[in-house]
Order: sequence, then structure tokens, then C-alpha cells
Amino acid sequence: MINARVLSTSSSADFVNFILHETNGFTTVVVCSTRERFLEQLIASISLQLQEHDHHHVSENEPSTLLEADQPSPSKPPTSVESLLSNTIGSIASSQRVKLVFCPSLAHLRAYLSTFQLRPSHDSIDPKKQDAGRGKPVIAILDFLAVHYMSTQFSAQGLSQTLALAVETAARTDLTILLCECN
Repeated sequence: MINARVLSTSSSADFVNFILHETNGFTTVVVCSTRERFLEQLIASISLQLQEHDHHHVSENEPSTLLEADQPSPSKPPTSVESLLSNTIGSIASSQRVKLVFCPSLAHLRAYLSTFQLRPSHDSIDPKKQDAGRGKPVIAILDFLAVHYMSTQFSAQGLSQTLALAVETAARTDLTILLCECN
């Protein structure tokens, strides 16, 4: 039986944070864009979240009444950007089990999924031999709909063909499939 999840995140930084901190097994991330475009999106989302955090932090430190100034502010959990930027050793350790693949077009994505085999690279652990506590291997596809939008396959038939191929790949290799579309 296939384990499938759909993840809706507001930014690529949230997606990267989810992959690094919420998945435990060997993970293949298929980014449906070029490396340059993905990095631009990641930098833009991190910058935007940092600006929002700074703006919120400044307005938080300007109390509107005397009573608010006397009350201690509750500690808030770190945002995805804070987690990505501050926990560097943990991120480096987690990144060793993540493989990034860039598929800039629908033809690239379909070809990659058709030929995908779960095999370790020469410098990584064997995903089939990982301990049970690590979790089931995952194939995560980022911006699945966006890659269709740019093609003539942006239709129910085109989407279902690619989705069927992704599900078949997950079933053939015994992976959990994760689809994510960033806003």
C-alpha cells in the first residue's frame, strides 16, 4: 500500500524546513524548476519571512499601554527560517539523507520518474538498509502543478498521467510520496 501526503506550504523555506526536520528516512526531493529558480524562490521566501519577523518583533517591543509593558511576552516557537538559519549542525546532519533533483520541464519530470530507482550514491547510506527508526524513504515532488501550468499538459488528462506515473514510481520502489505546491 502506498503512503501518500499532500503538503501545502506558503514558501519554499517552509518546505525545506519540513524536509529537513519532519521527515526521517532517505528523501529524494524532485524540484520542478531549475536550480537557479529554486534558489531565487528560497532566498526570496527567507528574506520575506525575515522582514516579517523583524517588523513583528519591532511592533512587539513598542507597548501600547503600561500594562502590556509589565507583562512578560510568551516564548514563541522558532519560525522555519529561524530553524533553518540557526540550527546549522542539525541541518547539515539531516541534509546527508536528502538528495536534490531538478526537473525544469514536464518532459524531464516524467523521464526522471520513469527511470527512478532507489539506489544509494557512493557516499551515502543504503536507503534499504537504514534502521527502522529512521522511517520509510520518501520521494517529495515540489511544484507539481506549476510544471504543468507552463506546458500544454495543464489539463485533467495531463495532470492525471503524471500523477499516475508518480504513484507507480512510489509503488514500484516502496516509497512514501509527498506532493507540495508552494504559494
